[in-house]
Amino acid sequence: MLVDAPSRLHLGFYNFYDPVLGVAYGGVGVALEKPSMRIRVCRGAGGDSVPPGFSRDVALLRSMGLLGDGERVVVEEAYARHIGLGSTTQFRLSVVIASSVLRGRALSVYEAALLARRGLVSGIGIGVFHQGGLVVDSGRPVRDGALQEPLGIGDLPLPIARVSVPRNWVFVLIVPHTTRRVPEDERERRRLAQLRPQSEEEAQRLRELMVRLLLAARYQRLDVFAEALEELDRAAGSYFAKHQEGRYCCVESREAAAALARAGALGVGQSSWGPTVYGVVEEDEAEHVAERAEELLRDRGVSIDSIYVTRARNRGAVIRICA
Repeated sequence: MLVDAPSRLHLGFYNFYDPVLGVAYGGVGVALEKPSMRIRVCRGAGGDSVPPGFSRDVALLRSMGLLGDGERVVVEEAYARHIGLGSTTQFRLSVVIASSVLRGRALSVYEAALLARRGLVSGIGIGVFHQGGLVVDSGRPVRDGALQEPLGIGDLPLPIARVSVPRNWVFVLIVPHTTRRVPEDERERRRLAQLRPQSEEEAQRLRELMVRLLLAARYQRLDVFAEALEELDRAAGSYFAKHQEGRYCCVESREAAAALARAGALGVGQSSWGPTVYGVVEEDEAEHVAERAEELLRDRGVSIDSIYVTRARNRGAVIRICA
């Protein structure tokens, strides 16, 4: 089985913690055409061929019985882990679903997510794997004042809205080189477990921004989309500031965001914990904005690991039989 899966931007939260509903971390995100992930799960002789960063995921899935005996994983294309583009979710869902098809019981995306321990906080990666586009998830239920392990699919943060993104909107992504990243491990879960309710005024404003994003994409209003995007990002940066260096994870991401804005990108923000930052522009401006931002960062002495110029991806993962 061959799986072609997207990457994703996590654009922010329209709900951090609503104690009335008992729900936390309702998020907004978008699927991207680039970078992407291509993974082959095969039967037969030979070992796995995966980048070092994903070896532990393969070992974990095998230990959980989610990768069959005699099956091997071959990564044909991938992007780095822990850079804010959701590689862990895309990798695990790809492997688990492909393996289930090989074994004659095709799991749904949500069954696979539950078994592979994804969606413990955000459901954006699950949503974009399933259907692509601009996705809003439901958030996670809160019990006894804290996030609990999902007991079933109903406990996962499931998509509650989805729209396609105009093809003439292009995202410019910069992954700056940095040695400081917010750890994505058990410490992350402890940080996210520290739920802080917002004022009703703040909560209402975030809900308005979420709706505005969806409608702006539907009616192709890039100016409105970008304004809402920046406000959502500022809210997330403020909420998590004590875990980062303010609004951004690190000084390099802050510099990259400033360079994108100066180069003409709109809706500039940080994806998830970073260090990836993004902006969105009309298609005919994208290459110029990317080149100008790169030039500005070079002048500031900031190294770049990767730059991507990409459309949103309005379809989910593609899974097919291969030779």
